Amino acid sequence: MDLKNDIVLSLRGKTEEDCIKKLNKKYDKNYEIMSRKAVTLSSFLGLIKTSGVELRYIEKEKPRFDFLEALNRQNEYQQRTQSQVQVQSPKQEQSLSIGSENIQPQLDSLLEKVSFLEASAKQTNPSSFDIHPSIKKIQDFLEKNEFSPSYSSAITHKIRSEFSLDDLDNYAKVYERVLSWIADSILVEKPSYNTKPQIIMLVGPTGVGKTTTIAKIAAHLTVLDTSQRKRAHIITIDKVRIAAIEQIEAYGKYMDIAVTVATSNNDLRNQIDKYASSVDYIFIDTVGASPSDTKLLLNMKDIVYLRENNNFITYLTLSASTKNRDMKDIMKSYALFDYDSLIITKLDETKSVGNIISVLSDTQKTLSYITTGQSVPRNIEIASVAKLVSLLEDEKQGSM
Repeated sequence: MDLKNDIVLSLRGKTEEDCIKKLNKKYDKNYEIMSRKAVTLSSFLGLIKTSGVELRYIEKEKPRFDFLEALNRQNEYQQRTQSQVQVQSPKQEQSLSIGSENIQPQLDSLLEKVSFLEASAKQTNPSSFDIHPSIKKIQDFLEKNEFSPSYSSAITHKIRSEFSLDDLDNYAKVYERVLSWIADSILVEKPSYNTKPQIIMLVGPTGVGKTTTIAKIAAHLTVLDTSQRKRAHIITIDKVRIAAIEQIEAYGKYMDIAVTVATSNNDLRNQIDKYASSVDYIFIDTVGASPSDTKLLLNMKDIVYLRENNNFITYLTLSASTKNRDMKDIMKSYALFDYDSLIITKLDETKSVGNIISVLSDTQKTLSYITTGQSVPRNIEIASVAKLVSLLEDEKQGSM
C-alpha cells in the first residue's frame, strides 16, 4: 500500500458518517481509517459540549497532474517545430511558403492548447499570477503570524472560491471572515476530571516546562479550589536529574502534596495502588526526551504504560515557540503514548501563534491548557478559541 507518509492524523465530528464525508471530500477516498473512539466536542468559544467521534487515519499518495510541466512540454514541442521549419532548404522553404495554409491550422491548434494549459496553470498555481490586494494583505497577515504554507494556501483558496471580485474590494469583510475560519479550525477540549483518583500525566521534550505545568495544574485543582478540599499525590519517574526531583519536591512542599519517585512500571503501579484511596488526583511527571531519542521514549513508555486504567489522561506538552515542522515531528514521535490532548507552554515568549493553530488544524488535535509564565500557581489557563485568536498579531487592524 502506497502511503503519503506514516503520520497518523485525526478528525472529529458529530458522527462517523460526518467524518467520512469530510474525508471523502478532502482526500477522495485516498486515506485509510486506523481507529475510532467516542469524544466530547466543544463548540466555538467552548461554551457548549456535545458528544462526538474521532477517526484516526493515514493519507494515501494521491496522483496529481502537473499543468505547468505539461505547459513546458508543449512549449518545447513548439520550439522544436519552429526549429525544423527554420532549417529547411530554400527549396523546402519555398514549398512551405506556398503550402503555408496547410501548416497554419496546425500552429493555431497548438497555440490553442498552450493557451488552455496556461489558463489551467493559472487556476492551479494562482500565486504566480496577479493577486488581488485584499488576498495579498491576508497572505502577509498569515505569514507574519507564522501560519504554515499549507494552512495559508487553504485560506487563500477558500477566499478565491467564496468571494466575488466586488466583495474582495471590502478588505474588512474579507479579514473578518478569515478570522472566523481560523477560529473554526481550532479545536479545544476543556479538562474534565470526574473519576477518583484521576491520573494525569504530562509528556514532552526537554525544556518545555512539564514540571512547572504539573505544579500549576495541581495547585488549581487542590489549593485554589476552595469549594471542596481535594488531595493529590505526585509521582516522578525522572530519577536521573536531581534538580528536577528537587524542583517538584519544592512545589509539593509548598502545596502540601507528597512527592515520590518511581523507577519501573511495577513500582509506578504499586504507588498508584497505595495512594488511590486517599487522594483525588495522581500526577505523573516524566523525563524530557528528544523526539529523535527512540530508545528513551520506548523505555519511558514501558514505565508509564497504564492504558488499561480508565482514569488515565495524558497531555503532550509543547512550547509555543517551536516551529510548525518541529511540532509535527514531536507529535509523531510521542504518538506512542496515545496522548489525549495538548498543553502549549511559554506563550509569553512568542508573538506568533500561527504555528500552533496550523498544527491543531492539520492534526485535528485538541488543546486543553496554555501557560504564559513561570509563576506557580498563576500563569496557566484553560485553552479557548478566543484567547488564541486574540493573540494574532495585527488582528485588530482588519477594520482599517
